[in-house]
Amino acid sequence: MNVPVYTFPWVISPLSFEEFEKDYFEKKFIHIKRNQTEYFSPALTYSAIEDYLYNETLRFPSTRLTNAKEDVPSEKYVVGDKVVASNLLKHFVEGSTIVLSGLHEHVAGLGELVSNLSKQFYQRFQTNVYITPKGSQGFKVHYDTHDVFVLQIHGKKTWKIYKDNPVSLPNKLMEFAPGKYQVGEVEETIVAEAGDLIYIPRGIMHQAETNDDMSIHVTLGMLGYTWTDLLIESVLEFSKTNDSLRRFLPREMLRNGAKEIHQEYFAELFSTMASSISLQDSVNRFKREISASQKINIKNLLTQGDSVSGIDENSIFEMRHNVLFLIKRKGENVVLEWQGKEVEFPMFMDPAIHFIAKMKQPFKLDQVPDCVDQDGKIVFVTRLIKEGLLSTQIN
Repeated sequence: MNVPVYTFPWVISPLSFEEFEKDYFEKKFIHIKRNQTEYFSPALTYSAIEDYLYNETLRFPSTRLTNAKEDVPSEKYVVGDKVVASNLLKHFVEGSTIVLSGLHEHVAGLGELVSNLSKQFYQRFQTNVYITPKGSQGFKVHYDTHDVFVLQIHGKKTWKIYKDNPVSLPNKLMEFAPGKYQVGEVEETIVAEAGDLIYIPRGIMHQAETNDDMSIHVTLGMLGYTWTDLLIESVLEFSKTNDSLRRFLPREMLRNGAKEIHQEYFAELFSTMASSISLQDSVNRFKREISASQKINIKNLLTQGDSVSGIDENSIFEMRHNVLFLIKRKGENVVLEWQGKEVEFPMFMDPAIHFIAKMKQPFKLDQVPDCVDQDGKIVFVTRLIKEGLLSTQIN
């Protein structure tokens, strides 16, 4: 199956998105073995990591160490907030794992992958790169409070997945506590080699260690919004317009306990809120947060800027496919909102805006609805290129 790189179908190939969502998502782990050691190289390579470690000023906690056998205090390798590379090397050689957080902000391919996954799932994603020396282990048995996609970049790593997981779909308030849970039997032992993928839903107990090979893997962590988040967001929004939620709790309820009258009032508040709030408004707030978290860099920025003056009827345009945006009305205008900014157009441009929003393929000016003339279309697409929503090719 040929799929475009930097996309989720590429990550889980040959599994389809529909199969993944139906059989595995939030349910059970999967190991996809490929025997293609360079499979993930478009997103991240060994040499790209070496370049980053040499060229960048490493800062804590974006660069940190972890070791399952012992704590490694940051003062052993950090001065101020700067990581001392020679100290990092020393502890790495002695068995500690180097963790690089947020590398998608520095490596273009990894950044594009994260943006595409955010749009595919409509959720936020984070990245951690784990570099573990041979014969070592970064973490003991644990579960995560977010789903992780493990991309094995270099070497091998042995993973153990456990049965009888203590918490189903834990959230951020249910962080794993060492010693709190009894570890069950091993359900499966997996040897992940370069090019392999492992998906582990939140709450599944696991651990990983190296043997005779140094290992580098990326975890794409899905920081998903849950129904709990939606309820909290809705209550907070409702409280802005209804002072009943802003009143102090009754003194007698706190002193003597909740009575039936308090329970009835509480139920009435929820009933009023449920009939008054706009679910879509709450959903749109999450969507804005996801959009704002996407990588804001523009690929080929200089080329795009230089090409604007040559736009004509033969030019080919395409939506920047990894951008998540909203369309809304604002007075007499229609507004495109993404990455924390708004771009307004007269309402008569609404057909053109919805046209480009739905286009998944490159298009030409003559395909844009005729709500304006040819010159008006050029002004329209030029503005969207300048604002970073469209890209263009000049024939």
